[in-house]
Amino acid sequence: AWTSELWLIILIKAVEGAAATFLRPGLMSLLLGVVPNRRLPEAVARTEVSNTLGSVLFTLCAGLMAYFLYPNVASVFYLLGAATMVGSCCVLLIQETTIDHAASCGLSERKAALLIQDYFQQRKRVLDSSDALHPRGLLSTAVTLVHDLAGKPQGNAVASETPQGCAEVAEAPVAETPCNATETPSRVKYLDLLRDKNILMFAFLTFLYHLGNAAVVPLLAQVSAYQDDRTALAFTSAIVCTRYAFQVPTVWAVGKYHRRFGYKRTFLLGHIMLPIRCSIAGVLSLYFPNQYAFVATQVLDGIASGIVDTLLPLIVKSLTKHSGRFGITFGFAITCWRLGHGFSLLTGEGIFEAAHKSFDVETSYAIAFFVLGGIGVLAILLLAFGVHLPPATKEEDASDRADASSEELQRAFAQFDVNNDGTISKAEFISIMTMDGDGSNPLSKRDSAILFDEMDADRNGTLDYREFGRGAVSAPTCQSIQPAVRGGVRHTV
Repeated sequence: AWTSELWLIILIKAVEGAAATFLRPGLMSLLLGVVPNRRLPEAVARTEVSNTLGSVLFTLCAGLMAYFLYPNVASVFYLLGAATMVGSCCVLLIQETTIDHAASCGLSERKAALLIQDYFQQRKRVLDSSDALHPRGLLSTAVTLVHDLAGKPQGNAVASETPQGCAEVAEAPVAETPCNATETPSRVKYLDLLRDKNILMFAFLTFLYHLGNAAVVPLLAQVSAYQDDRTALAFTSAIVCTRYAFQVPTVWAVGKYHRRFGYKRTFLLGHIMLPIRCSIAGVLSLYFPNQYAFVATQVLDGIASGIVDTLLPLIVKSLTKHSGRFGITFGFAITCWRLGHGFSLLTGEGIFEAAHKSFDVETSYAIAFFVLGGIGVLAILLLAFGVHLPPATKEEDASDRADASSEELQRAFAQFDVNNDGTISKAEFISIMTMDGDGSNPLSKRDSAILFDEMDADRNGTLDYREFGRGAVSAPTCQSIQPAVRGGVRHTV
């Protein structure tokens, strides 16, 4: 009956579904913003491991509470609410200054580094062995690495010896005229993402996989409960915990070794587990309906979940590279995930109910498992022949170079930060820029002061790391530092 309590449950589930669509993309976007690009696979793996361990702990507690407090299981929901409050507090502990918002929305370090190039190219010079450790030499090394990242030979990375204007200083891929560059690279329009065949096919693959996968655990729980009502909740917890127990090492292995095999092969391995698992569950339902055997099938689910859950954000990041639309695209994929999950529950239960009109309980469950496994086969065929996934190795090699440029820039910042207080004062900046100890002509104090003022975006008299790297890509700065470029810094090709 459609009672008021049922409507309340439906409303709660609707809110839960909406929150889930935002939660996971938000978490992964946050991860993109705080973790260097080349360490992202390992960071995603660690996040998934932490997520899995938390789920295991909660499931164990819920199972024990349900077993000892049966039939009063309301306390399980209080436990769930307390866990979410702790998670919210953890998010609040992340400092705003540690988040790179450009990277968090999918603007890769490559583009961010090229924005830095638009400014630092004005003072580009060639390093030799005598000044390799000089602070300005470190900046030059960082810019050189940025040019490597951009895929341009170093010989072409520098402007002509006598630059005539900002547009001639560097040939940056981010903007044809650096003087007109904005501080944030342009993002791809939403409609362009929806027209991308690879993104649409991958989203449909996500829907299809979860259409076949999500209903398996509830059906396993039901067929286990059919054997013994009292142990139903305990075995349901065991089913979930077994999956998580094998998901943890799988997540770690995927984060560490997926580059060796590539996205597609690894993703295919995860998808192959679904029809195998469903076939085993169907055979067990027909011939060996044993609760412990049903729990054992979750080993395959743990392996599949570890692969799919870990690679999903990495693949979306690759598909949306440089677009600045990681969050919305990942949210779209998660929406397809949730839709597939919901329709899977309806499909699994509907197949069982329809089959139960003509067959016994065990056979009806077996039919449901076989149909879900057939959907898994369709997902495998779609992935093998209809979905293009970018290679993991090529992208992550570029990520390594991006991190190398970032590390060199950090070293340069540390050299300018004489007092080691996390900021660069005007006096520190001028003292470095006017230093004549590395074989190149220093800037004058006046030009150094102008340069500092243009980089000091918040006008607080100091430069933080972000201002040091990106604060001078706007058009006014580009024009202002031309006297310093012509008068003080040696350019060579």
